[in-house]
Amino acid sequence: MSTTRHNDILLDTTLDLVRRYVNGLCHVVRNYGEDGDGNLQAKAQMVERYLWDHRDLVGRYVRENPDGLSQEQLRVAACIADALYDTFCLVGDPDGTAVLYNESGAYRIDLGIIDRKGLPSDKPLTVRCAIVPFQGAIALTSTPIVTGHAGDRHLQRLRDQLERQGLADPVSSAEVLAQRSRAWNATHPTCHGGDRLPQPSPAGPGFHRGRLAGLAGRERLQARQAHYDQGAWDTEGFQTALAVRSIDTPVFPTTLEEGLRLLDDDWLADIASQLSDTAIAPALPRDQLVSWVCAELRHSSEQRDMALMWCEDEQFDLVRRLMDSNPLSLASLPPTTVGHLFPMVPFVFVLHEGSAFVAWMPPEVHALMSSADLDAIERARHQMALAAAAARALATTCGIISLPDAYERYREVVDQPLDRSHFELVLTELEDNALRDDYALWRHQGMTYLVSVELSDASAMARVVQECYQDHVLFESGGNPRLPTIVGIDERDEDEFARRVSEKESLLEEMRVSLLHAQGGCAPHALEPGLLEARPIDGLMEREALRKLRDFVDLHVPDDQDDYEFPDLFARSVVVSTTLMHDDYDEVLDIIRLYRMRTCEGTDVSDTLGRLVTNAFNALPQWPLAGYSLEENTERITGRRRFFHADGTPLCPSDADPCPCGSGMPYGSCCGNLGDVA
Repeated sequence: MSTTRHNDILLDTTLDLVRRYVNGLCHVVRNYGEDGDGNLQAKAQMVERYLWDHRDLVGRYVRENPDGLSQEQLRVAACIADALYDTFCLVGDPDGTAVLYNESGAYRIDLGIIDRKGLPSDKPLTVRCAIVPFQGAIALTSTPIVTGHAGDRHLQRLRDQLERQGLADPVSSAEVLAQRSRAWNATHPTCHGGDRLPQPSPAGPGFHRGRLAGLAGRERLQARQAHYDQGAWDTEGFQTALAVRSIDTPVFPTTLEEGLRLLDDDWLADIASQLSDTAIAPALPRDQLVSWVCAELRHSSEQRDMALMWCEDEQFDLVRRLMDSNPLSLASLPPTTVGHLFPMVPFVFVLHEGSAFVAWMPPEVHALMSSADLDAIERARHQMALAAAAARALATTCGIISLPDAYERYREVVDQPLDRSHFELVLTELEDNALRDDYALWRHQGMTYLVSVELSDASAMARVVQECYQDHVLFESGGNPRLPTIVGIDERDEDEFARRVSEKESLLEEMRVSLLHAQGGCAPHALEPGLLEARPIDGLMEREALRKLRDFVDLHVPDDQDDYEFPDLFARSVVVSTTLMHDDYDEVLDIIRLYRMRTCEGTDVSDTLGRLVTNAFNALPQWPLAGYSLEENTERITGRRRFFHADGTPLCPSDADPCPCGSGMPYGSCCGNLGDVA
């Protein structure tokens, strides 16, 4: 056996003994080291991470020598205390070595080590790992965690930074690594003990404390609502929006016929086509068409119920209001509510008289509505909305989930669920309706699945437009309903557009199949009730890690950004990038740079914001894990929950401390047996 290979085995074996000692002492994970444990590597990495946070345990191990090691092995164990643990850029060199870059310097190791760890060396990677000073050289412990591909710009910035500090030349000396590691570990603590609650640092130059700092829950929501309402009044922007949706009339109508005469021919023909299965009615002269529509609407309870069932929530609420007060001045409603209102012609008109906007229901329609069971329709709408909300939430968090599994998750959290056939019918009906925009149905090998809209064929066109044609496309109905109207390009380009869409659809099909295999039949994550009450993205932003991230940004708002918009925008970008775009960790972390937040604490890089974004990334659903987060996967392996301070550092209480979950029980006794998450 070669000396190099012998040294690898010696280091790995000794480190494993230290890991077992630490886990037996501190109970970091459950059942570490059992034969046939498929999570052994992940558990080893978690115990190591705990070890780097508590390096004093290495000295304790050497003093106690519980495994009866030789002096040579004890010297190997002692060197582990000087490990440098961080995220590195890994670059392979043609000369048979590899270089690991981080902010403390550049370190050269044997490329054979990388090969034996099973990592590609033909492209720069970002890896989370530890390097140790070992027998005069630098060695790599266990298997690094690949977090993404190192971008050329990021790598060049890091090299430039090291060049300015005189640290750019790679070193392979164990002594130099030990010196740098001790200095790095002294200035980059990774764990806080006890109940210390660190406060975020003051905002640096160019940043300020936002007006929403310290507000949460309903209080925060009300403050934002009041701000937007006031802004709408001040700018009259909502009036501009209403002017587009309303009908300008010098004389207020008093009958349905007078209201219909305010509409143009296309609008009238569209209404008539909904009331008739034939093309006869729309072909009538205008005066006869108006009379025909009036006669049909007076007794069309089916059309009325259909309109009430499928209209927007704001439109249904307006119908309710108009039953008691007709006409209704929209000046009496908050501008943010009015901004969501659309006319519901021919049942509800929004009229514009001078500077006033009025909602009006023709008397014939009012009589028709009076015979409707609005309470029963509202209950049916609520059931349908819950089914749609469940589909949106499950598709967003899981990426892909079979309809039977989706129904079971829905049934677990809804008080009066629809039966399975009605649940599936609602989702099918909604698939082609404007109310459904966060999921799609996918048929594969005899099974129907819910998939995220990001994986739907409908997204293929949008992606091609964004990549190639966004300056030439109008999203209007064209000859082919699958394709938009393309302007400014010739017929050959339209054929090319269709070809690109087809290619993108094939790629999405491969992605769906690949994701299905990645999940491997894993039971999908339970449906969180909170995700039924809001859009999935908004619901995910209420997870603790996201709230802490938003709270920090509240205290560090860039001077050129809006206090009410920016903190939520930043947190929302992390959610979209992680869960919907399925970006690598490094791409999510790069949001800090994209929003120019690197210097928000008055230093070159905000360590606090980096930790908070990392925690948020770990707390959000991952599609390959069937909706579970990386943090939940960690909990499954360790058997206990982790908690974090306001600055993103892990809370490390002793077993005698009360559990931070609020149960009042000792730490770990209530959260220490979580069972299998996936």
